[in-house]
Amino acid sequence: MEPELMQYLARFKLMARRKLNMPVDIHRMMLDKVYAEETLKTAEDADDEDLLMLALEVATRIGLLPDVPDSARREAKKPERYVFGPRG
Repeated sequence: MEPELMQYLARFKLMARRKLNMPVDIHRMMLDKVYAEETLKTAEDADDEDLLMLALEVATRIGLLPDVPDSARREAKKPERYVFGPRG
C-alpha cells in the first residue's frame, strides 16, 4: 500500500470518529468493497466539508471513483471563446 493512501485512510478514520462518532475499520475498507462504499457514503452525507473531501479522495485512491486526469480537468474548465463582435 502506498504511503499517501495510508495517510489518507488514517486521517479519514480519525476524522470520522471525531465528527460522526463512527468507527472505521481500515483493513475491512481495503478488503470489503461494500463496506468501503457504505462507510464513505455515510461520510459524504455528513455536513462537514473536510470530511466530504477526504471521503472523496479516499474513494478515488482505493478505486471506487474514477481518477480524472489533470488535462481533462483543465479542458473542462476552459470557457468557450466568443467569436462574434458586438454587432454580430
